Amino acid sequence: MIYIYGMSVEENEFLYGPGRRVVIWMKGCSIGCFGCTSKHLWTKEHATLMTQKDLLDYILKQYNLEGVTLHGGEPTEQIPELLPVIKILKEHQLSVILFTGKEVEDFKSDEDLEFINLCDIVKCGPFDLSKLNRYLQFRGSTNQRVIMIGNRYKDYQLKDGKNVVLLDIDKNGILINKGFPDQEMDQLISEFSIRKETNHDSQRQTKR
Repeated sequence: MIYIYGMSVEENEFLYGPGRRVVIWMKGCSIGCFGCTSKHLWTKEHATLMTQKDLLDYILKQYNLEGVTLHGGEPTEQIPELLPVIKILKEHQLSVILFTGKEVEDFKSDEDLEFINLCDIVKCGPFDLSKLNRYLQFRGSTNQRVIMIGNRYKDYQLKDGKNVVLLDIDKNGILINKGFPDQEMDQLISEFSIRKETNHDSQRQTKR
């Protein structure tokens, strides 16, 4: 079984990568970076359990997909379960973007290396609050790296230099922001919303 927090179809290149993508937020992370904005994803408690077939069915029924983005949590802590899924996605010509708090050099086993080499873009490295930078594509701190693997995105140029926050309103009227809002932006969002859902991509926090 695969432990996830949630998944959705997104079109936001700065946050999740090129094209229309299924973004999957995984549950479980043993790294525990200081200052992490997704502490609710550290444990597998309250996770949604999905079979490989269920996950593939959800992804492959979507239209006009460029690929899948694996977010965390720490996706690489579920490599044995995810590897068969990734292989089938690649057979369907879908790209895979991985967000990991580990360095690519940490992956040593044949299974780990096979998984990494099936990814097209890897954002790697732990979040370092002392090196926080909200104006980096895919990354939250300057020590983190983005590595292109294979040829699909070999000429892709990172779009650093701006801060992108994606705003959605759900069916309950809750304003959802996805990204790293600065203090001024967060205050502005608060002023124009009765209830706000916040905290880097997935954690929900309601204000009245």
